[in-house]
Amino acid sequence: MKYLLSILSSLSISTTVVGATTISLLQTNTSNKDKNNNNIENQNSDDQNKEKEEPKPEPKKLDLNEVIKINKVDNLKIIYDKSVEDLLLTAIAALNPSLQMDQVEIHDLNTDIGSASVVAKDDSKLYSGYADISFSVYKYNKVNFVLEKDNVELAPSGPTQQQLIKVTNYSIDNWDNLNYPEVFGYDKTYLTVSFDNKAGTIVLKAVGNYKKPPVSDLIVTVKSNDLRPDNEKIIKVKLKVEKVDFELDKNDIKLNIMDQTEQVINVKNYDQLIDDVNRPNKIQINSKDVEARFSDDHRKIYIKSTGVYGENAEVKVSSPWHVEVIKVTLYYNSINAQYDRKTLEMLVNSTEYVNITNFDTLKIEKNMPYRIQSSNEKAITAYLDRVNKRIVINSHDLVDENVVLTIRSDNLNNYPDYIYVKVKAKDAPFKLDRKNVSMKVYETTSIKITNPDEVRDSPRNIPSKFIYTKDYAKIWYDKENRQIQIQAFDKTVTNLTVTISSEMGYSMSISLTIIIPQVKFKLEKPKDMYVGQTQEVNVTNFYELVHENNYPVRFEYSKQGVIEASFNSSSKKVVIRSISQNVFCRNFSLTVISKDGKYRETYQFDVIKQFSLSSLNTNLGNLSDRNTTNIANTLYNLNYNIGLDKEVFQSLSIGDNTYTRATLYNNSYLSKKWFTGDSIYVYYSVPLKDSPNFNSGWTPEAVSNKNKVETKISNTYYKDFDIPLDKLRRDFKEVKLTFYTKYEWSKEYIGTGSFGNNIEHHSEETIAVNYNVNYNHSAQAFKNGVSDFQSGNTWIEIRADFYAAVRFENYNSNARMVVDLTITNYAYRTNPGFWSTYECGVHAYMVLNDFEFIK
Repeated sequence: MKYLLSILSSLSISTTVVGATTISLLQTNTSNKDKNNNNIENQNSDDQNKEKEEPKPEPKKLDLNEVIKINKVDNLKIIYDKSVEDLLLTAIAALNPSLQMDQVEIHDLNTDIGSASVVAKDDSKLYSGYADISFSVYKYNKVNFVLEKDNVELAPSGPTQQQLIKVTNYSIDNWDNLNYPEVFGYDKTYLTVSFDNKAGTIVLKAVGNYKKPPVSDLIVTVKSNDLRPDNEKIIKVKLKVEKVDFELDKNDIKLNIMDQTEQVINVKNYDQLIDDVNRPNKIQINSKDVEARFSDDHRKIYIKSTGVYGENAEVKVSSPWHVEVIKVTLYYNSINAQYDRKTLEMLVNSTEYVNITNFDTLKIEKNMPYRIQSSNEKAITAYLDRVNKRIVINSHDLVDENVVLTIRSDNLNNYPDYIYVKVKAKDAPFKLDRKNVSMKVYETTSIKITNPDEVRDSPRNIPSKFIYTKDYAKIWYDKENRQIQIQAFDKTVTNLTVTISSEMGYSMSISLTIIIPQVKFKLEKPKDMYVGQTQEVNVTNFYELVHENNYPVRFEYSKQGVIEASFNSSSKKVVIRSISQNVFCRNFSLTVISKDGKYRETYQFDVIKQFSLSSLNTNLGNLSDRNTTNIANTLYNLNYNIGLDKEVFQSLSIGDNTYTRATLYNNSYLSKKWFTGDSIYVYYSVPLKDSPNFNSGWTPEAVSNKNKVETKISNTYYKDFDIPLDKLRRDFKEVKLTFYTKYEWSKEYIGTGSFGNNIEHHSEETIAVNYNVNYNHSAQAFKNGVSDFQSGNTWIEIRADFYAAVRFENYNSNARMVVDLTITNYAYRTNPGFWSTYECGVHAYMVLNDFEFIK
C-alpha cells in the first residue's frame, strides 16, 4: 500500500458570511504518494502480534473505494486562509455524506492536473486503503475593492448612529461574490458592520447601548470573501458620547444692584452628562451690569451685579450643542429726589439752579429726576444736570408768573415733584400800532402791541384796564396774541374816547368810531303760489347784512289784498302769505325794501287760483270763422268776469275744430297753471265757405292756318267737410261758386313766328254761379267767349267756353263737394288763300276763387 509522504503546509478552515463551506488554496506545495510496503508489512506484523496478545476480533474496515462513490469535485472555490486539502476533503465529504472526515486525509495533491487520493488514516478504525479523486478549481476575475473613505464617526443615537461607506469600484453585475468585502473584524460591543451588495456600501451602525465610548478609535478590518491577503482594508471608527442636554435648577433670578452677593445656579443633571461635550463650558452676557462665572468643575454658575444699574440682562450658558438662558432682573429701591428749594422768581432770559440734595443716594438712572415738563415751555424750560447734581431752569422771552415744573423719575412716575416759578419782566410802557379805530357794528378788530419784547407779557406792563362807555363795544387784552381786542355792538358812535392803562401806571387814550355798513340784501326769487298758501324765501346773504337797517322788512304790493309779506329774523327768511282763497293775481309784483329804505328789489310771481274747464261758458254763438284765435278770444269775452286775462285763455290748445264745435286742450304750462281738467268742447256756428283759388291751368294753344284747331283742359277740385251730407243739405240750400276766367288770342302772324310773341288781345271776367246742394249738376257752360274778326278776305273765329260740373257725395261718413273744371277753345281761319302762311291762335284758363254755402 502506498502512503502519502508529503505534508501540505499553511492550511486553515473558515466559514464565510454566507454560511457555506468552501475550499481555499493558499499554497500548492505537495509531495507524491509514497506507498511503503515495508511500513505496511511492519504494521501488519504489529497487528498480528497484538492479535496474538489480544484475541478479541477487530471489526472489518471499509475500503474507501466502496465509501467514496462520487470522486469528482467541480469548481472548487479556493479560500486563501484554508488549505486545499481541507477544502477538497470537505467537498468530497459533501458529495459522499457517509464519509467520516476525521478518519481520512488527502495525499498526493496535484493542483496542476486536479488529482489527489483520499487515504485512510493510520489509526482509522473505519476505513482502509485509498480512493483516487479529481477536481477542477473555480476560476473568476479577482478585483480589489476600493473604499471612498476609511474613517467615520458614530454616535449611540441620532443621525450619526449609522454611517455608510461606498465601495467606489463595485459592480453588482460584473463582480464575483468572492470579491465582496463581507469579512469583517471588529469589537461587537460598540457597533455592527455589514455589506449591502445591492447598494455597494459597507454599513456601520453604533449599537446604541453604551454610555462612555473608548478613548481611542475602533479598528474594523475588511476583507473579501476569498480572504486574499492583498485585498484587505482598515476603517477607523470614532465613537461619540450620547448627547445629553444639561439642565439648570432655575432660569430666572433677581439681583439688587447694591448687593454684590453671588447667586448660585446648579447644573442639576451634571452626573448624567458623562462627557465634557455635554457639560456647559461657555457663558455669554448681554449687559455690562452683570457678571457670571463657572465653578471649577462647571457644576455651578455664579451670577452677581456689577453695582451699576441698567436694563435687565440675559446670561446664556452653553455646551457644544445646547444653550440655556438665565433671565436676570436688576432692581433697586425707589428713592425720591430732594431739592434745596421748590419756589423761585426770575427775570426773562435768565437761568436759575435747584440743587438735588440727595443726588448720590439716587444711584440708578430710574431714580433720576430727568423727566421735567413745563406748564409753559415758551416761558420756562428745564433739564437735569447730572454732572453738577442739579436742575437747570432757563427762562425765555415770555412773562408768566404761574409756571409749574413737573418732575418725575421712571421709578416714581406716579409720584411727581413740583417746582413753582414766576417769570417776570422789567417795567415798560406798552405802545399801540394805532390810536384811531373805525369799525362796523358787530365787527371785531384788534390793536397790536408794537413793543412786545419790552412788555414781555408782564402783568404790570400789559394793557389791563379800559375806561369807556360800555354801551358800544367790549374791549379786552388778548394775552396769547399780544393785542387789544374790540368787539362792536349794534350801535353807532363817533370818536368815543377809550382810556387804556397798565398796572405799572402807564395810560393812553384811543378814539373809537362804529358805523353801520351799507349792504344790499339778496333774496331767492319767490315762486308761484296757490291761494291760501304760504311760502318762505331765504335771505341768501343774511350774515353779510350785519345790521337790521339792511334787513328786508318793508314791502309794497302791485295789488292790495292778495298777499301779506313779513321778515322773520330768526329763520332769516321773508314769509309770503296768501290772504284769501278767492283773491288771486297773475304777474303779481312784490317790492322788498330794506329797513332804512336805501335798497329795494321787485319780484314777480303768480298767486294762482285754478278754475275747472267745466265751469266755463262754452256756448260761443255765431262766429265769423272757426280759426283758433277767434275761438279763444270769443271764449275769453264770455268768461273774462272770472278774472283771468286773455293770454291765459289763448294758452289753451284748440283742435278738432269743425263748423259747429271745437275741442280745447289743457296741455300748456300756462293753461295747466290756471285750469283743471284735460279738455272741453266749445260750441258755435260759422259760415261754410272757403277760398281755394283752385287753378285749372292753361289750355294748350289752339293755332289755325286753314283749318279749325280745338284744344281742351280739365281739372277737378275736391272739398271735404266735417259734417254729414244729409246735415249739409238740411242746413244749406245752395252753394255759390265764384270763378275767374281768362282767354288770350293773337293777331295773324307769319307761321314762322310763335303764338306767345303775337298775343294781342285778352278777355277776363269774374262770374258767380249758384248751385242747388240737393242735386248733382253736370257740366254746364257758364261762360262763352267769342272774339271773331276779319283780316283781309279771311274771316277768323276765336272761341273759349268755360264749364263747371258740381256734385255732392258721402266720403268717410261726411260730405264731399266735387267741382270739375273744363275749358274748350278753338281758332278757325276761314277762306284763306291757298298759299297763305298766316296763323292765328287762342288759349284760356280759369280759377275757382271761393265758395259759400247759403242757408
